[in-house]
Amino acid sequence: MIHLKKIYKYNLIPTVSQMLEIPVGAELLSAGQQRDLPVVYAIGEMDKPHLGNNLYAILLIETGEEIYQNDFHEYTFLDTVMTYNGAIVYHIYYKKLA
Repeated sequence: MIHLKKIYKYNLIPTVSQMLEIPVGAELLSAGQQRDLPVVYAIGEMDKPHLGNNLYAILLIETGEEIYQNDFHEYTFLDTVMTYNGAIVYHIYYKKLA
């Protein structure tokens, strides 16, 4: 049986901390930029019933920025994204909450 997959794209707000919901069973793939704004990509199976969403905490840390997140050691690095022709560089981290 062929399992159909779907790539999801989530626009991020250029702020340090935010929450992101992705379908249960989907996994984060990478990050990039579109129109100079950071985005995150995830992949999941289309033929599974929608079982709700998982909640992720997302951190966007600019190069040279001090990190004040007390639980930073609990986050996993996802990707580095350059926007505005490299003028702003974000290092994106995530932590699964639920």
